[in-house]
Amino acid sequence: MHRWQSRWDWKARATAWDGEQDREYCAEVLWSRARIGRQHAHDAQAMRDIAVKAFQTINAATMSPRDALEYMKQGLAIETVLYGLDEHGKTLRRACRSTSTRR
Repeated sequence: MHRWQSRWDWKARATAWDGEQDREYCAEVLWSRARIGRQHAHDAQAMRDIAVKAFQTINAATMSPRDALEYMKQGLAIETVLYGLDEHGKTLRRACRSTSTRR
């Protein structure tokens, strides 16, 4: 058995296989994230458009400062999530990274 292991370099081959499986998994995760991100951005834009129409009917003079601030906070929270940022504007760490998510 030891001769076969040495002859066929099983340890290096198994390590290479594991690395390739990880690479393929990360590529799929990145592709899925990009697809989901595009869908969420589209949905958020549609929701924003509806909200803008509703906001246009609100008399800003009658809106309380607390309500105005809450609208701002919610909008910023949604935006930061879409861009992958934390509440301080720093990029969130991801397990899989790539410069390209296209297949």
